Amino acid sequence: MISAASNCVVAATFRVRFKLSIFECQRLGGLYECEPDAIIGHLVPFNVTLMMGYVDALCEYTFHPEKLPLGYLGQKIVRLPIKTSISAITIFCCLEILFPFNNGKAAAENELDYAKNLFDHEIKQEEMYLRKYCFNTDYDYQMYKGLPTSEYIYRNIKLYGRVFLLNIPNEKMPKWTTSACKRYSENRIRSCITQVVKHIKMQSGGQFPVSGVFIKSAFVVGGPKNTGMYFVFRDGVTVTTNLGKNRTKRQLTDREIEALTTAKVVDVEKYAQVVGATREDYYAVGGTVDVGSSAPGARKHNWLEVVRKAYVDAWDSDTNIIFDAWISKAAREKLFYTNGH
Repeated sequence: MISAASNCVVAATFRVRFKLSIFECQRLGGLYECEPDAIIGHLVPFNVTLMMGYVDALCEYTFHPEKLPLGYLGQKIVRLPIKTSISAITIFCCLEILFPFNNGKAAAENELDYAKNLFDHEIKQEEMYLRKYCFNTDYDYQMYKGLPTSEYIYRNIKLYGRVFLLNIPNEKMPKWTTSACKRYSENRIRSCITQVVKHIKMQSGGQFPVSGVFIKSAFVVGGPKNTGMYFVFRDGVTVTTNLGKNRTKRQLTDREIEALTTAKVVDVEKYAQVVGATREDYYAVGGTVDVGSSAPGARKHNWLEVVRKAYVDAWDSDTNIIFDAWISKAAREKLFYTNGH
């Protein structure tokens, strides 16, 4: 088998030529799944001789990875005209990512590293607007004793609010994601990880509100992006309280915000953060507690307890049933496949 060292030399040369970071290479590889049938579409800009050469190399790699002339392939790519570089980048990134994973141990280590890189780059950027306004980093929230929570008084989209967040350490979400992707993605692990990170970034920014008011763009309900609105949360789920105020677009008063933090819950909505799993998703992966359904009028309040317990139980584990729930559904809906195949 070609040495990892020679692979790195070729890869480094390639990235210098196209000013491509290793993270960008990894993300490209994840998005394009790194499967021969997905890559071949990127060969179209090349002339027939080059295209057939790449097809032969990819086929050779698929069935006999130990014989792949990766150095030769890399040298051909770096000599291509710039106008063909995007397809070349995709092909080479895929080969670079695929290459080290021909033995199980390396695959396990590198898949987790891949997830960590994506989460660090994509998700932590989202959290910065809250971290800048952290008010109490050592807050011991009543039902999360022993787990790190913080109180934030912050401003977002021209509104300010107050929320208590569960501080999920950097290494936990990558572990939960990688574990679930291995079990549910039918070996499309990198595509799965990439899509999960993309989804979490849009769904929650990786933030788990324990209690309080969270400010989101009205765009999430079909409104303008530059208009903020309040959502009341408990245990990572949007709730309705006896005080109302959900989706309010005006600035709430300090007294209103304080009251919403502890107000009586009268309805528990559908989605459990940080991935947006539903009660039905939970049942689909073996959840046994009766939490009702997502239909209005059938939503039991103990969904909050189940979600809270899931995170407490997952804290020292590689698995989290809330992550399993959404990732399993995404796999069933073929979100990790190219063009749905």
